[in-house]
Order: sequence, then C-alpha cells, then structure tokens
Amino acid sequence: MQSSERPLPTLLLGDVLWTRRDQVAFEHYRVTELPDFFAIQGCVLTTLEDRPYRVDYVVQCDPDWKTRAVHVQTNHGQTARRLELERDDSSRWTRDGERMPEFDGLLDIDLAITPSTNLLPIRRLDLGIGAGAAVEAVWIQFPDFEAERLPQSYRRTGDGTYRYESGGGGFAAELEVDDQGIVTRYGDLWDRVTP
Repeated sequence: MQSSERPLPTLLLGDVLWTRRDQVAFEHYRVTELPDFFAIQGCVLTTLEDRPYRVDYVVQCDPDWKTRAVHVQTNHGQTARRLELERDDSSRWTRDGERMPEFDGLLDIDLAITPSTNLLPIRRLDLGIGAGAAVEAVWIQFPDFEAERLPQSYRRTGDGTYRYESGGGGFAAELEVDDQGIVTRYGDLWDRVTP
C-alpha cells in the first residue's frame, strides 16, 4: 500500500565543503528552502584533545531568516552530547525545554565552530554596499555548549564582501560570500573548496 503523503518540496540553495586553514577541520554544509522555513545543516569533522571530534547540526529559520530551532549533536570518543534550542514568536529562547530569559529579544544563533550561521544576519539584514548594522546573537561555544550574548556588527564593503566584528571589536574578519550569502572565505580561518 502506498502512502498518500508526499515529501515536502525543497529547493537546495547551497551544498558546499569548507576547510579550515589553521587546524585540521572540514565541514559539509547545506542550505535548503522549504515551504515555510529555511534549514541550514552541517557536519564538522575536526580533532579535540588529539581525538576525532564530530559536530552535526540543523538550524531552522523562518522566511525572514530569524532562528526558530537549533539541534546540535557532538561525538568525541565515547561521549555524545546534544543541545536543543528554540525561539518562539516573541523571541523567547529555551534550551532543552528550559527558559533562557537572558537571550530574550535575540533573533540569531551563532555556532562558534562553523562559519555557517553568518548567513542568517547577512540574508535578513540585506545590507546595501557601504551600509552596516549591529546585532546580537546567542553564541554557542564548543565543546561545552556554553551560551552567551554576543554583540556583532556587519558592514557590507562590496559586492559579496562584508566586514564582521564581534565582542566590541575584539574579533574581526573579512567575509566573502556568494550570491546566496553563503560564506566562501571567512578571514584567515575558513575557505570554501567546492563551488
């Protein structure tokens, strides 16, 4: 018997491989558009304490590129960890079902281990050349999943280039992006190796 359910139509916006310049790390990253949301997903393979370390994640965003849900799983030796974050329509965040009032009002997630989440403010802000904007994100650090509120700024410096700063200028990187807003080069840290 055949099911009457049909798969949701999806549009693949990006399917890329990144490599890290300063350490052994690769990421396979995909961006898909579904009828009511966008999904970004990635698999980062690197090392931690001289052992393989794997991070799998999915970020769901609404049609305006505001984060809805974040699912992360890491594997390191025999240790597997999971993290679930959600943002409701009033921009209230929960972590594994528990409220996180310190992040109320924030729209973006920033996963520290990947350049993927820069796509979200780049697409949502849709800056003209020379324009800039300040945002704050829920910044998740690895491997401990510690979360903090991270001030960030984006300035579009050219057709496909941005100046990114965080932590009040404590970190800065020049970003190069494709026509979808997907990072092709993240300062001196990440390079895209597939078209």
